[in-house]
Amino acid sequence: MVTQNTSNTSVPIYKQVRDSLEEMIETGLLRSGGLVPGERELAEKFGAARGTIRQAVNCLVREGLLVRLGRKGTIVSPATHSRNRTDTWGVVVPILHYFYQMLLTYIEIDARNQGVGIHLACSYDDVDLEREHVWRMIEAGVKGILIAPAWPGKRTHESLEYFADLPVPVVIVDHWGADLPLAGVDCVLSDKFSGAYQATVHMIRHGYTKIVLINGSQKATSYEIRELTKGYAKAMEDHDLPLPPLPDISQSEIRRDQKNVIAHLDWGAEAFVIPSDTSACSAINALHSLGKRVPDDVAVIGYDDEPIAKIISPMLSTVRVDKREISRRATELLAERIQNGHGGRSRSIVIRPTVVARETCARNCPEYNRNEVSEIEYLRETAGLQKIEKK
Repeated sequence: MVTQNTSNTSVPIYKQVRDSLEEMIETGLLRSGGLVPGERELAEKFGAARGTIRQAVNCLVREGLLVRLGRKGTIVSPATHSRNRTDTWGVVVPILHYFYQMLLTYIEIDARNQGVGIHLACSYDDVDLEREHVWRMIEAGVKGILIAPAWPGKRTHESLEYFADLPVPVVIVDHWGADLPLAGVDCVLSDKFSGAYQATVHMIRHGYTKIVLINGSQKATSYEIRELTKGYAKAMEDHDLPLPPLPDISQSEIRRDQKNVIAHLDWGAEAFVIPSDTSACSAINALHSLGKRVPDDVAVIGYDDEPIAKIISPMLSTVRVDKREISRRATELLAERIQNGHGGRSRSIVIRPTVVARETCARNCPEYNRNEVSEIEYLRETAGLQKIEKK
């Protein structure tokens, strides 16, 4: 840090220090969200007493240019703009594949359309790494954070509550965020109950009566699985259909120990509702190895509408989570919080998924649209990707 001139005796020294610190913030020498050096270091740099430094810092805290974070120290307010800085948002996800591939694409496009850059990090479902990424982003000066928290089965609710205490706005982007007892944190969620309900009803409309939900344990602690199970069970109840009188099938049993799958087939299972397209593809292969053809002998419907759903043969019927709408609503919420302040009542926006009928639910499904536009084709047509590729 450059030593500042505090020899102007017509202005109180604390005021000179305060003005010098503000200049450093405006020019980016002290980064938005970054830690401010301690009193001892500042006292040495400015040639002033520590009490004078404390007075100058307290002045900037009152004015909102600095923020105290307890033991962590004092940071430059993330809401503070330097003269040479482009706004950046942090984005933290637990994995970089499956559902999050396309969601991240939409978030980048929506942020770019608002003139905002993206600072991306992956927690790999590690809670400590997630927290480390979040604080590094804040210290780097992000104005807000979109986060899909690490898998809830590996953490307590208490470990999530720090989101509400961060000095920047946070929007949770994930299907299980509704289970979080957080005040002051916005969420944009996918309705898993509705998705499982619709998938089950779609199978019922094809005439199937013995329908099995994979990984549908009522005892599961994951909010996602609980909502899927409730949606499936409600659809079966509403149509007076019995649940399988057998232990639940986990997704791991599809690929390894298939005794439970065979038991359900012996019971007469006609259709499987599977909460992942990847697991649904594995199930199709497993069923084939057991001599069962899809959809002639047993039907399958997946979840998420990942790109693989249109690649396999037969093409996978699935539940589409509207990642484009999740991104749009989440980025709008974050931009609004950044603009107007991130205090006040939190908001939860629930996005309803839809069934995409293809070939694994039944032969010649009347809802199958053979001219459907894939998600990547849609992106090229609507998000300017064709123009980008041509440049």
